[in-house]
Amino acid sequence: MKNNVSIKISIIIILLIFISCGKKDEVVNEVNETNTWLPQTGEINGNLEVVSGLTAVKIWGAYHDMGYAYGYMLAENIVNLLNNALTDEELNISADEWNLLLENHLQRFNIPYEYTQELVGMLAGMEARTAENRVFIEELNRNLTLNDLKALNCDIARVACSSFSAWGSLTSDGGTITGRNMDFDRVPAFLNTQFVIIRIPNVTGKKGWISINWPGEIGCTTGMNEEGITVSQQDVNSSDPDIQSGYTPDNLIHRLFVENATIVSIEADISSILQANHSALGCAPMISWPNDNVSYAAIVPEFDGVTNDNGGFEIRIPEAGDEFIISANHFRLRHTPMQDCWRYNLLIDRMNNIKDGIDPLLTKNISIEILQQTPIPELVCMHSVVFEPNKGLIHIAFTDGINHAPESSYVTFNIDELFDLNW
Repeated sequence: MKNNVSIKISIIIILLIFISCGKKDEVVNEVNETNTWLPQTGEINGNLEVVSGLTAVKIWGAYHDMGYAYGYMLAENIVNLLNNALTDEELNISADEWNLLLENHLQRFNIPYEYTQELVGMLAGMEARTAENRVFIEELNRNLTLNDLKALNCDIARVACSSFSAWGSLTSDGGTITGRNMDFDRVPAFLNTQFVIIRIPNVTGKKGWISINWPGEIGCTTGMNEEGITVSQQDVNSSDPDIQSGYTPDNLIHRLFVENATIVSIEADISSILQANHSALGCAPMISWPNDNVSYAAIVPEFDGVTNDNGGFEIRIPEAGDEFIISANHFRLRHTPMQDCWRYNLLIDRMNNIKDGIDPLLTKNISIEILQQTPIPELVCMHSVVFEPNKGLIHIAFTDGINHAPESSYVTFNIDELFDLNW
């Protein structure tokens, strides 16, 4: 469960550790304190639609092209989020603190090359939407730089989540069902700004995938790829890292999972990614895939920056005889595993009741009813998702800014339809 520490201290400490690396950008001294936004008339590899009230953005092509389309379509949204975050009383971080942290800690982190190219494209797309060919950030009193976009892709606070996956005899049709809540502080800058994004990279070996993002974010907090592999980020309090640099931002590690893993070699794929990428945060994401009468259809990698402990990661599989697995914000294998968590216990009890015939088999609606029981009361569930990988369906609900997301209506997306470029 998320520690009850002041948000300002948490933000500063996390940023000290998690701002991504790269060559320091030159700050443009001559600025015009306005952005003259041009209409969207350029030809880009992307489109935007509103589906049952949810904004859905589709981008495709090479990484730079996808980033350009993203930045071009959502330029104003990205600027508004950054300005609002820097004036948010809950976050309470000043422009001076933001700039100082960027300047002093960039070299500790590494963003994979292809994702850096996407951010380069994003900045170019944003600049192309302005008459001045630059993007001014009012609260920073300077133009937007590549490093600002990199910083937006390093989580500035831990997310508090809970997830379950079940399959076989526990679901109504035998297919996999995964439920997930993403809980976070009730930060006004992040409320009512989420959207759905569909990526179709034309790069060999890279999977198309759908996820939920905030403007400017390119990582994976909650997503599913074209094979039906799902990834749900969940952060964990862990021991201090034993390495001082070379971290990969955790939401980009989750993107590496969803974009590169394939069902036939999923555990080997996840292990290979974790051998090459270390997070300064502790993480225990839920990863699931379509059930095809295999031994199990979900795992929970547990990883952090303590590389001298089993290389920095372990992969938890279901208990013998179980057709389900649970994850919350703690480790069960690494270091000193937590033994008591009310959300974990609630989900375990529900799965065991289904297993014992006390509760009905899992369906989408039963899963939503379970998700309504697990948000952390003092936080807000930003989004709630039910995945049905065997059917290629993802059901998404967003908070309305007041109530937890699973209290809202869910919108259903079919991944086969989403990955059709004619959509």
